[in-house]
Amino acid sequence: MLYNIYRTDGDAPLGITDWEHLRVMRLDYTERQLYNHRYLQGDAMQRTHMFRPRPINATLKKIAFISRDFSSIRPSGQLAINFFNLLSKYTEFSLYFYSLDIQIVDKLFDTFGTVKKGTDMKALSKMIVADDIDILIDMQGFMHTNFTDVLLDKPAPIQIHWLGYPGTLGIPTVDYLVADNILIPDNSQKYYCEKIAYLPHLYQPNNPDFIQRERFVERGYYNISEASFVFTHFNSDYKIDRALWFVWMDILKAVPNSILVFTILTSTEEEGFIKQLLGDAQLAGVAKQVVYLPKAPRHQHFNRLQLFNLGLDTYRVNGHTTSADLICGGVPFITCPSETYHNRVSQSILHELDLDDLVCSNFEMYKKKAIELATNKEYYAVVKQKVIDNREKTMFNTYKYTRSFVNMIFSIWDSYHETSKNRKTIDHLFLNNERNEPEKRVVPFEKTKLSNFNNYYRGTPTEKWVFYENKTVSFPPIVISAKRKQYLRDFANREKDCSAFTTNGELFDQSITILIPMEMPPNTYNEPYGIWVKEPIPEGEQESDVSLTLNKDYNLPKICMYYTIHKNMDATIIVKLIDYLFTQRYLNAEVIIVLESNIKLADSILKLIKENVNFVKLVKVDNIGIGIVDIVRNNTKAVAVVELKNHLLGNLHYIQKIYDDTIKNNVVRDKLAHLAVAVRA
Repeated sequence: MLYNIYRTDGDAPLGITDWEHLRVMRLDYTERQLYNHRYLQGDAMQRTHMFRPRPINATLKKIAFISRDFSSIRPSGQLAINFFNLLSKYTEFSLYFYSLDIQIVDKLFDTFGTVKKGTDMKALSKMIVADDIDILIDMQGFMHTNFTDVLLDKPAPIQIHWLGYPGTLGIPTVDYLVADNILIPDNSQKYYCEKIAYLPHLYQPNNPDFIQRERFVERGYYNISEASFVFTHFNSDYKIDRALWFVWMDILKAVPNSILVFTILTSTEEEGFIKQLLGDAQLAGVAKQVVYLPKAPRHQHFNRLQLFNLGLDTYRVNGHTTSADLICGGVPFITCPSETYHNRVSQSILHELDLDDLVCSNFEMYKKKAIELATNKEYYAVVKQKVIDNREKTMFNTYKYTRSFVNMIFSIWDSYHETSKNRKTIDHLFLNNERNEPEKRVVPFEKTKLSNFNNYYRGTPTEKWVFYENKTVSFPPIVISAKRKQYLRDFANREKDCSAFTTNGELFDQSITILIPMEMPPNTYNEPYGIWVKEPIPEGEQESDVSLTLNKDYNLPKICMYYTIHKNMDATIIVKLIDYLFTQRYLNAEVIIVLESNIKLADSILKLIKENVNFVKLVKVDNIGIGIVDIVRNNTKAVAVVELKNHLLGNLHYIQKIYDDTIKNNVVRDKLAHLAVAVRA
């Protein structure tokens, strides 16, 4: 039983669980013991390597990933989906994704590269050899349904482990392990069978689509007082040890009006383990301060994260994806790292955010830090703001991560050929200066993508961009950007001093009064040359007119988004719909609210709809069912109709997905797009 680990006060006995990956992880081992425990010897190591030798100075052509997590419902897939999208934009190499027949692979991966499935491990090994894969990247390690048999066959000349398993695999056929210098410091390298490929930042990619910026549920929904300081824990049960649980109980005793909200994400004995935890809370005299929240769908879980104040990380195994989730919600956390890879992940995340102050060296320091954050409002406010300010600059900067990763891959490939030529052994790889990477390895911007919708514009605009074709200015720019089209305008909007920009990426900070003719070579972006100048909006000009003008410049087709309200649904969702969808300057859309005729709306909601008549239309029907799409089509002139499923509000990254699904080169591809993604309860 997993909660027997908890009962041992931190000393995990042998064979405590039947879960293979936990048995191999051995939470009670030091790094030296883990190396000896995992290192594979004997018959398994006598296999003949299957890969075809490459000639000296061969070109890197094919990179492959092997995993069971090529899905948006799997932790690694969730973290890496944006990374794979950017990686697929490189033209120097092709991407392949290998998995087993029984495993689900999201259709999205078909757009990233070639997806192949095998009936068994041997079939996969043969496929990889036949496809002449140059670098094979394993994402599974010793997790469920792993591919260690494939790795032992050595079907590719270079094999790397990345992301999926926290520590050495002990498989000599794996050449590199991707990490950062917090996860594996220099003095720990000797305990890893692989050579370490060090990224210059956090080893883990993260998905900016999950970042929460607005609160869509209140504490009252969970019967939590707005006045309470809420500690939280969302890790799996095997990560909790009893000694740390009682540290948490001491923290609750020391902080007035505080509670601990926890969820057990993974447990084979959930009911018994929860009783054990609550029983110990009773022993500590804080039973009323400990609240168990049931597991929730991922979008609901992200939605509720913003209700909490401080995450309490586990010592035995840190939070990995769960720690990143807290940062998505803008929630800081404290951690107490140990001397193994899996106990340093949260420290690495905090270091990336410049929050090393939240890393504690022992339980006593851990306790004091939690109490200080809960009782010193000014200090807590500074820490929380730092999380919000730094997360997109660092750990959620997918462009930066992808550039470093590609630089690493090419460096490994170059090192492999240098090693082959000089008969040297493979050594550790350090990427310390991202600026040294070749220009060709910069992620190219996607020409057909129209906007990333990350300006989060609010309120009535006072200025607009006006385009002057074949014109420019004579003074030097303050910034030169590689971005183009809508990306460039988004970029210019975020530069507060920018008052003008040219379509070839020059940003200016001076008031533009004199324009001169512009002579440029043929444009490769299919866009007229010229300059965009920020000018005041004439008094009396309506926001609707401004939006139409702005979007006409980029030929954004109008999309109708419809939302159906049934009996017993909360009609106040309309308020959020209008607020969060139509305060965006770049969104060329309208909304139709489909309402059952027997439902009455409050006067305030009807007034709001009337005030936004240019954007919102109310359509009443007798029954919501088959034929709704036709009803919507009869009430709009939009070229595409999209159904909003279950509170698709506020997360503007998903609005971008709607455009990506319906537009290619400014031409509507699909006349009807159903977005079957439920975002945020």
